[in-house]
Amino acid sequence: METKSVKIFTQIVITILGLFSSICHGYVLMPTPQWINPLGIEEKILQIDKGKVFLSKETTEGDPIVLKALREIFPAANLTDKEIEALPTGSTLVKNKIVSDESDLTYTITCSILSCDDTLRETMKMQGYSLDIKDVDGRNLITIQAMTPMGQFYGVKTLKQLVVGETIPTIVMTDFPLFMGRGVLEGFYGEPWDKAKRKEMIRWMSDYKFDIFMYAPKDDNKLRFSWRMPYTKKELDEIKELYELAKENFVEYCWALSPGMSLNFARDKDFEIALKKFRSVMEQGVKCLAIAFDDTNLALTPYDRDKYKTYWEGQVDFANRFIEELLKINPEANIAFVPNDYWGNLAPTSEYLRYIGRHLDKRYRIGWTGDKIIPETVTPSDAQFYEFFIGRQPLLGDNYPVTDSITTAGGRISFGPLRGRDASLYRYIHSYVANAMPLPFASKPAYVTIADYAWNPYRYDAETAWVNAWKSLAGEKNYEPFYFFAQQNASSFIWEYEAMELTEATRAFWMAYEKKPDYDFAASAAALRKFFQRFSTIGDELDAAKNQETEGIIDEIKLWIDKLELYGQAGLISVDLLEAKFRDGAVDQEKLKQLEQISDEAAKSKAVVTKMVMKNHLDRALAVLKDLPVPEPEKFQSIMKQE
Repeated sequence: METKSVKIFTQIVITILGLFSSICHGYVLMPTPQWINPLGIEEKILQIDKGKVFLSKETTEGDPIVLKALREIFPAANLTDKEIEALPTGSTLVKNKIVSDESDLTYTITCSILSCDDTLRETMKMQGYSLDIKDVDGRNLITIQAMTPMGQFYGVKTLKQLVVGETIPTIVMTDFPLFMGRGVLEGFYGEPWDKAKRKEMIRWMSDYKFDIFMYAPKDDNKLRFSWRMPYTKKELDEIKELYELAKENFVEYCWALSPGMSLNFARDKDFEIALKKFRSVMEQGVKCLAIAFDDTNLALTPYDRDKYKTYWEGQVDFANRFIEELLKINPEANIAFVPNDYWGNLAPTSEYLRYIGRHLDKRYRIGWTGDKIIPETVTPSDAQFYEFFIGRQPLLGDNYPVTDSITTAGGRISFGPLRGRDASLYRYIHSYVANAMPLPFASKPAYVTIADYAWNPYRYDAETAWVNAWKSLAGEKNYEPFYFFAQQNASSFIWEYEAMELTEATRAFWMAYEKKPDYDFAASAAALRKFFQRFSTIGDELDAAKNQETEGIIDEIKLWIDKLELYGQAGLISVDLLEAKFRDGAVDQEKLKQLEQISDEAAKSKAVVTKMVMKNHLDRALAVLKDLPVPEPEKFQSIMKQE
């Protein structure tokens, strides 16, 4: 078990070495690489003449997926068998090489710090790469080295982020993930994504080095309520298309069936129907699979009561027979099992989990969400505690950024960064997949921070990752309006604090209104007015700053944009009226009526923006302006708790 002193030492060493990265390179790279210019090598900016880009012979003869990714960066690149010195001045040569010795990738120092186990060494070999960009007598030499095509692919994805217009920086980098599996889970309640959005997500995932896509939406009837219904040829063709697309992006396409609502464990016909369904999916190439029983009752069906004494006896009997048949179809299949009791706080009183841990086939990976369904933190202790009961390391299905059943008709969007996940968690779980919102494009900002954490958790800082996520998506010049909007939508099940600067501004305003010491009313009113002015025109700001990546986000969050604009309009009127009342006690009744109308319109919207900050401000303003008792501030009631 990792001691506290080892963890602290690891964090200090990695932070010190990582400082060179933050000092030397001015690019936003997400996820954050492990080592950039670790010796403090001075960075300089090189110019790229895209008409003079050449790919080495070994590059063009290598993996076709890697070559395709390179062609996306340099579509006009030519093949050459010449060395860099023989090319014309101003040329750029790209070498993408497979190496066989991990010492070529300088992992020795890393393993001396991180105490690499076999899993981490395998992750480094499979997914690690080195990248060297340098000037050779007026020519640019780009060298990517890896032990596998997957590592080469990730090196190319980093190169893609470094090429900005006609420039690229000199750099020396060694990089690899710490979590072996890093994934997107389409597992929410609500309308599943359509095929086009799912394909877009899989393509997008590869840019941020995710390697798992799990298809398990709760409201796909053929996965859950109507699981016995076979797939049509069209549906199977779609699965094959998604599988092939994922494969082209070094993403593992995974598929899960959730038959627990009506499955009879002892019924041979149910067994055959489920097996036939899995076989039909596996015939499309899919070998990452799961059978899920989450959110179902621990109750035997009438059919099963004569054969089994307990629900868990029947479930394990079914599951163990089932995995035997699946592995006959494809011995290389990886199969996960999601239990009914899938969060850790249930474990101490769960006879079910104890039975699962002792008797469920050890070839199953077991899904888990942390100590709660949606935990604020996930720690090694949480994982070890659950492992004690299930008899193997869990697979973490993190319920962030999911907000079930959110649609363009309302709800709360998770626009904040991932928080509360321990840096050393990769040692105690098998893989990390994060559950999306029903709004795929709006899920992307949180996913960029998740990619950053899962790749390089010791360097992960939530606030920095949050800013960098928006810079990565919107661009360095245009990210700020999106970040500002996100700050008004930062709360979630894992982070209860919302619009913190706005909260302080409204508090200061009301303290000044009540003539409390050390608060200046004119200054407080001016500060709050700046917020409201910006709220009132935020839609125009976002439209002016949008690009192809953020346009999809804007389309999905129009309701939240509209509500923030209403809050801005109402907020401006409230400040005008309260300033007048503060000065001479007068209240413009026409303006007051207008404030009531806009506040009512905002209240009708189902979108949750600033959580309760703006609502409480407007409720208080209306009460003060009408000389009524000031109401108690309301708290936000989520499906999980009162915040």
